[in-house]
Amino acid sequence: MSRVVNFLTLSEQTATDLTMSFYTGEDGVIHCQLSPVENITGWTLKYTVRKDKSLLPILITKNVGTGITITDAPNGKFDIAMDNADTTAATPGVYFFDIQRTNAGFHSELGIGVLTLLQPVA
Repeated sequence: MSRVVNFLTLSEQTATDLTMSFYTGEDGVIHCQLSPVENITGWTLKYTVRKDKSLLPILITKNVGTGITITDAPNGKFDIAMDNADTTAATPGVYFFDIQRTNAGFHSELGIGVLTLLQPVA
């Protein structure tokens, strides 16, 4: 069973600095909400996680249909599913993530931030 790991409020006007954490190897859901509310029908969204702010390597990538689910398009709500396999092999520590709108002609950063992966108690 997945637990809600974090709830993020995002903005298309200004990429929001965010922080979140969860345990390596944990299943979870990140609930996201645009503020101000905006209809996201037809949007393509992308979530990436990197060990540092450079472009490569990318540890995790999620897109609509492969880990991102739009749950309430008229109210700007979507979920990002984190599977235990996404982080099982990751070293606990600080990572960087971003959430983007990637439609042609409408590329924008919705949120950027720090993801801390914690070591579970053995």
